[in-house]
Amino acid sequence: MQVQIRDFPTTVCKKGDPPPNVAVRKQLWRELRQKAVKRTKPPPKNKRPPRKHPAAGQRIGEATNPGPVCKAHPLTIWSINISSWYTHGTSVVQQAEEASVNVLLLQETNISQMQEASFTHQLHRRGWQIMHQHPPEKGRRGGVALLVREPCALVPLHRHAFGEGQFLAAQILGLATPIIFVSIYRHASDRDFHLLHQLSDFLEAHNGSHWVVGLDANASMNQGPVADMFHYHSAHCGAQARHTSEPIDGIWLSPALDLVAGGELPSPSDHTIATVTLNSKVQAVPGHRWRFTHVRKLDHTAPKPEGVGNWTQVATSDEAWLQAMQNVDQAWDLWSRDAELWLIQQKQLTSRQPERLLGTIPKTVTGSHKMAPQESSEIRQLRSLLRRCRRVYRGSCKTSCFLLRGCRRVQRGSCKTSCLLPRGCRSVYRGSCNTSCFLLMSQCL
Repeated sequence: MQVQIRDFPTTVCKKGDPPPNVAVRKQLWRELRQKAVKRTKPPPKNKRPPRKHPAAGQRIGEATNPGPVCKAHPLTIWSINISSWYTHGTSVVQQAEEASVNVLLLQETNISQMQEASFTHQLHRRGWQIMHQHPPEKGRRGGVALLVREPCALVPLHRHAFGEGQFLAAQILGLATPIIFVSIYRHASDRDFHLLHQLSDFLEAHNGSHWVVGLDANASMNQGPVADMFHYHSAHCGAQARHTSEPIDGIWLSPALDLVAGGELPSPSDHTIATVTLNSKVQAVPGHRWRFTHVRKLDHTAPKPEGVGNWTQVATSDEAWLQAMQNVDQAWDLWSRDAELWLIQQKQLTSRQPERLLGTIPKTVTGSHKMAPQESSEIRQLRSLLRRCRRVYRGSCKTSCFLLRGCRRVQRGSCKTSCLLPRGCRSVYRGSCNTSCFLLMSQCL
């Protein structure tokens, strides 16, 4: 096959109409350009669409995390013989936290007086307030405890301990109605039920109050001395628990308390859990927390003053002092003011601005932001850890702990190790670490 040059087309369209004139083509290009090309210059203000601004004081949205909502909820109480804190205590407390239990009544903790500090500190870190009564004899089984969570608070009322049992009572504030809680452990060797007689006298002394008793009586809850004593006080059994087939543990309530539900739950211990839910609502945390006004603090790093110094320069005149001696309140205020001025002159007080003078009557003021009391202890601890990490990132934390020294070496580039900790610190300093790793934050303390 042979192909010649004339066989190829030399025009755009051999059989088409002639192209339009230049004016028509310019108009077509102008229309296409407005559709295809974006404007880089904003239109004039008179041609812009109007913006819709909200009215003054109108709420336009909420924060991403406005904070926890404090809602009133019924009061849940557990009573359990844990057999030993070191064996079953942590698992029982964790189970109670998952079930949102407000009050825990524990028996047979087996915590001695020497071990109370560690036991209390461990529960405080988990957000529990605690009262504990250890057995008086070393090596003897026993011990009772009362545990509450925020916003409730414990007020001690009575405690008693002897070799055959322990008795602990406290009033819990923060509820719609104050309630007295009692935790009792009676050893089987108490054949005369001496502990129950003391409990009966205590309930007689607090006649008319609301009370809840959680106990391990090592005796039947259905009949016998225990049931007879509570029936004498017109109490009703809210829940029972057992070690074997016979229920020997239980929760007894005063007649005025409204029981919503009661039952028995399994537990890691060899005793089951007696649980009740009362209609007493847990009050919401108030909007403010109150504190006493501050005074100037002593500066313990300052050198001790030698002699009386220039007391006459700060002290009032003899005439003013004799006139103030006619009133004891005026004399006290005058002496307190002179003493504070002398301590300031001797540089024995800090430079912090005081809210009141030394020796004056303290006043109450709001101690925190209105949202702070509504935050749980876990959220406040997390915020504290984040603030410490932020100070490490800014380099404003000058403590001499090992981690911060390592962080400074990482910042200077002198730390060449490739362990996990410097990598995490390097991420913090670069700002590329956006996770809230609890390990890294806790190491930054």
